[in-house]
Amino acid sequence: MTTATSDRAQTITRYLNPIIQSTINTFEMMLNSSAKRTGIVLSSGRMEGPSLSAVISLTGKANGTIVLNVHNEVAFNVFERMLGIKPDAVNDEVRDAVGELVNMIAGGAKAQLKELELSLGIPNLIDGDSYALHFPTDMERPLSIEFTSDIGKFTIDFSFRDQ
Repeated sequence: MTTATSDRAQTITRYLNPIIQSTINTFEMMLNSSAKRTGIVLSSGRMEGPSLSAVISLTGKANGTIVLNVHNEVAFNVFERMLGIKPDAVNDEVRDAVGELVNMIAGGAKAQLKELELSLGIPNLIDGDSYALHFPTDMERPLSIEFTSDIGKFTIDFSFRDQ
């Protein structure tokens, strides 16, 4: 393995493990749901079918983006678990619930990466029937962490760049 490849692998692992652990912890604590990582692949950035993505940036000694991608049915389950109400459409409240979830996931990862002195941005939400997410070209190639849970499947896409 070359030094560059080894450095890239260390950088990815540095961010990957805190994001996975924070996702599992957040689902357990906030949704009473057991999330399990099922795979890690290069992100295509594509969401097909009625979906919702919550995007949050982190800045500091590193810059990054974390994206929670869910299909609408999972977003409804998130909302129901948080508020005890079953919605029938994506609305501002459902978007806010998914945005708050990505905020908690990013906050948990930030706490584990405290030496980077990261600050969280405000979550941005994207929803629709089919769309593509594009990450800045100067960041690491985005990865997609695949999860399954009792409220449905979802992914966390992320990319970082050390300053």
